[in-house]
Amino acid sequence: MRNAARNTAIGGGSGAVLGTVGGAIGGDTGKGAAIGAAVGAAAGILGSLVQAGEPNPTYKGFVDECLSQYGYDPIGWSGS
Repeated sequence: MRNAARNTAIGGGSGAVLGTVGGAIGGDTGKGAAIGAAVGAAAGILGSLVQAGEPNPTYKGFVDECLSQYGYDPIGWSGS
């Protein structure tokens, strides 16, 4: 949960900066910053959700070891 909050804050801040630059080019820095912050925060949340779906490396090792003991040959995990 802490990573999600951090990623959201970083995404929002980065988006605000980039939105301000884009808004300055387009003539409305305030609107650009607001849009950039919203988009950046959304990207941060989505990124955290995707990362949250990854199993812990210790868990992966445990499962691989158990499968090996029963004669299976684990070859990898989805998304890794």
